[in-house]
Amino acid sequence: MRIGGQMFFTDYSMTPTELALALEDKTGNVVADSDLRLDMTVAQVRTFVATAPTLDGDQHGPSGPELTGVDQPMWPYTWGRAFRFLGFPVELLYWYGVTHTLVLGAEHLRALPARVIVAGTHHGFADVPLVRYGLAHSAARSLLRRMVIAAGAMGFAQSGLFGKLGILAFGLYPLHQYGEREASLRRLAQLADTGNTVLIFPQGTHSPPEQERADHPAVRFRPGIAHLAKALDAAVVPFGLAGTEHLIPPFVKDFHGPVVAGIPVSLRRGPVAIAFGPPLTLAADEEPHIFAARLQTVCYALTRRAEQALGSAHDRP
Repeated sequence: MRIGGQMFFTDYSMTPTELALALEDKTGNVVADSDLRLDMTVAQVRTFVATAPTLDGDQHGPSGPELTGVDQPMWPYTWGRAFRFLGFPVELLYWYGVTHTLVLGAEHLRALPARVIVAGTHHGFADVPLVRYGLAHSAARSLLRRMVIAAGAMGFAQSGLFGKLGILAFGLYPLHQYGEREASLRRLAQLADTGNTVLIFPQGTHSPPEQERADHPAVRFRPGIAHLAKALDAAVVPFGLAGTEHLIPPFVKDFHGPVVAGIPVSLRRGPVAIAFGPPLTLAADEEPHIFAARLQTVCYALTRRAEQALGSAHDRP
C-alpha cells in the first residue's frame, strides 16, 4: 500500500490502532483509531490521510501539544493515593452546584468481576464527580479508593501545575490520543494491573448530546477501550449521564470569561443523572471497533435513559 508517497507493507492481521500509529508515523498527520476500518480500500485511506490535520511534531493533536510523557510514574496511583484529600474543594463545588443527583441501574454494580473498567459518555467537566457520586452510592463504592481516571494528555499541557494537582487529587492519568497512543495505553494497562480500576471516556472529548443522537463520527467511541479490556481481561461497566453539560460550559472556545486550568470559571446550579448498565465483556473473536460500537450503543441508550429520568423529575410538581 502506498500512501502519500510512502510504501506500507500491510499485515492483514494489523489492527486499526496499529495501522493508525503506522500512518501517523509515516505521514505526520493525525489518524485516530475510529477513523479507520479494516475493510477500507486503499483509495479511501489515501483520501482520509490527505485531508487529516498534521501532527506538527511528535506529540501534537488538533488542539496543541501532548506534553506529558508516557512514562508517567506509578507512585501517584499507589502510595500517592494518600493525596486524594486534595480533591475535597471540587467535591464541595459539586455539592453546591448540583441540586439533585439521580442514580439509575445501581443494581448492576453488585457482585462485579475482580477486574472492571468503567466507561461511558462524556458531556462536560462535571462528569467525573458525577461518576464518583454514582459509584459511592452503590455496592461498587470500594472502586473509588483505587480509581485511575484517563484524561486527554493535551489538557495537561494546558493546565500546568493544575494538571499535576489533578493527578494527585483525583488519580488522573494523561492518556495520549495522538502521538505515542499505543505506549500510553500500555502504561495505563500496567497501572490497572496493579489493582486500580480505570475510568475512561472512550469518546475522548466532550460530546454534545445532539451529536450522539446523530451518530456524528467525531463523538464515536474509540477502539482503544477494547484493547485495554483485552489487555486486562476486564469487564466494562457502561454508563450514560445527563445534565453535566449545563453546569459548566463544556467547550472553552464557546466561553467568554475567565478560564482556569482549561476550565471555564462558570457554575450553574441544576440536576444531573447517571445510569449504569450490566458489565460487558469482549468476545474472543470480536474486533476492537466492533466492541467499541457495541459499547457505544449501550452507553448512548443509558444516556437517553438518564435524560428521560431528568425530564420526568423536572415535570413532577
